[in-house]
Amino acid sequence: DFDPGSVFQIHYVQQTFRDTDTIPGSVSTWDPTGEVHPLLNHDHGVGAGLLCGFQKFYHIGGIPLGTIFHLSVVPGEVFNRVFRGNPQSLLEPLNKNSSVKKVIGVVSGKGGVGKSLVTSMLAVLAQRKGYQAAILDADITGPSIPKVFGVHGKVFGNEAGIFPAETKCGTRIMSINLLLANEGDPVVWRGPVIAGAVKQFWSEVNWEQVDYMFVDMPPGTGDVPLTVFQSLPLDGIVVVTSPQELVEMIVEKAVKMAGLMDIPVLGLVENMAYFECPTCHDKHYIFGQSHIDALAAKYQIQSTAQIPLAPALADLCDHGSIEDFAGNWLDNILERITE
Repeated sequence: DFDPGSVFQIHYVQQTFRDTDTIPGSVSTWDPTGEVHPLLNHDHGVGAGLLCGFQKFYHIGGIPLGTIFHLSVVPGEVFNRVFRGNPQSLLEPLNKNSSVKKVIGVVSGKGGVGKSLVTSMLAVLAQRKGYQAAILDADITGPSIPKVFGVHGKVFGNEAGIFPAETKCGTRIMSINLLLANEGDPVVWRGPVIAGAVKQFWSEVNWEQVDYMFVDMPPGTGDVPLTVFQSLPLDGIVVVTSPQELVEMIVEKAVKMAGLMDIPVLGLVENMAYFECPTCHDKHYIFGQSHIDALAAKYQIQSTAQIPLAPALADLCDHGSIEDFAGNWLDNILERITE
């Protein structure tokens, strides 16, 4: 019957557990503030709840990547000196010759909703307003940014780092496709290697002076999105969805992941929201009525946008001419980003 506010000092390590192990009979003390609290078991051992990756692990029956200790109650200041120490940042250092004022992640809970399109359009809008924009293509296994901008060939570098490619309007981009011998070659890498490549795009590319960097993230909440959340100093994310309810449910996972990492959601974009008839200009909701307002209200997201199902946009992407698009669909999202 330990008091939840008690603090403990390590006497000695009893056993180390991995993420798949369990501790029979153990229970956890919940801590809504994120402080480290004890986990108690029937043998009077105590394990400290740890922050691991992006999750706050307080498990009943197990301690992922935690350690069980025999402990005794001591004053809080002693515990702080002996156990907690100073938290270590997981952020990767930026290339020494570079300066990036704001980093914005563009995420989705699943693929095929137009995340790369939204990333490209936001960069184009920022460039049009006089900012220096850049795109870090973190979708290593499905890179599409170079094709959308009509950029081909390989990048090069020297002792200062790898130099990103530039689009015709000056947006700087870095993508794995700019390093492959052939653009059509698949990237058959495991998660840790992919995550390492994303870190190198941040730390080894000479971005020079950038006002807004947009990170085109791979879909889901796996290795690479987690690497970006942990390793890059994200100032916020923009979540991309489509009208189907199933997709909205999956996007909720991306929103909640950002919440776990204390990264603000700056905007919610619904792609393929409707089709506007070129003759009568009536809107037809091919994939069903929009639920974007309800989803934004649920998670208190202030800025929302809808992009229509527009053949002209698809044609621009296919021909590498996204910088020629005309439309104000994402203007309010960019305003939120540049506040």
